[in-house]
Amino acid sequence: MVTQTDVDHLQAELEQLRELVFNDRTSVELRVEQVITKAGHLRQKAQGSNFEPAIESVLALLQCFQSGIKAQAELNRYKSGMA
Repeated sequence: MVTQTDVDHLQAELEQLRELVFNDRTSVELRVEQVITKAGHLRQKAQGSNFEPAIESVLALLQCFQSGIKAQAELNRYKSGMA
């Protein structure tokens, strides 16, 4: 069963990742993948509960965050190839 504490921890991890991205982009990529996996497991456990929408929302934010990190990495590779 998923509790409000689980949702709060997931949201706190997202906030930590947002802060970490400015300091250590490499470790953030791995950590985002781990938190996405965790959120996916929580979503399965929360299916049909009142917490499902909150977990799905955080999971969507994490996936957007991951897409942004990947896009930035591609942009950086492109820029370094032009120099």
